[in-house]
Amino acid sequence: MSGPVSLLGKPIPTIERNEGAKLAALLSIAGLIAGPITVGLVYPVGRWSIRHPHSAQYIFGAPLGITLAVSLAARGLVCGFGGFCKAISLVMLSTLAYFVAFWVAGRLELVFLSSERPPFNYPLSMFRRGLSCARRCISAGLSEGDIRNLGYKVLFCSVLCGILGIVGWDLGPYFGIYFWPVLRDLGLTPTDETFQNALYGDESHYFSLYVIWQTGTAAALGFVLQSRKSLSPAAPSHANG
Repeated sequence: MSGPVSLLGKPIPTIERNEGAKLAALLSIAGLIAGPITVGLVYPVGRWSIRHPHSAQYIFGAPLGITLAVSLAARGLVCGFGGFCKAISLVMLSTLAYFVAFWVAGRLELVFLSSERPPFNYPLSMFRRGLSCARRCISAGLSEGDIRNLGYKVLFCSVLCGILGIVGWDLGPYFGIYFWPVLRDLGLTPTDETFQNALYGDESHYFSLYVIWQTGTAAALGFVLQSRKSLSPAAPSHANG
């Protein structure tokens, strides 16, 4: 029996064993591309948020969804009209995931600040933010059947991405700050901002967070999709039976 087809009748290729590593590498590169793009949006979106304070910042979730959708389309994993809808939903869910994670992290920070506890709010909020956003982004790239069969791997990868949220934030002064001179040369920083302002402010932390977390989340999606190869051989046997 032939494999699955799209809504336009075109066959949808399955992931072969020797293609899994290539897919994981491609999606990792997609995340690595999305990170600097998001970093480049920090200051333009900051200016836009003055006029649109309730919506501008959620654009940060879109670059990852776009690069993942383009990568999956390039590998032929989203085909026809159904694949196009899947790609659009991936972008929308990635943006929505940032929206949800942003408010979850904010609520956690308010809880810790209001209770006058030690300032451990960043590790906890960044872990929760990274975990919840990654879980939604990874799930957006899977079908319902994949989520049921690979749920434990989705959860495992989401926890790892939560840890990457902490690591990415903490590496700001050591890694993220190196993006600032590039942004400065491109005119994407405020004219009155100095290197010291970026180093000791939140900017360097966000630069590092976006690059590390998005690369890790894209790699996690590639790892989960690669696992589908173990499900592919079983599908024909049930269909033929």
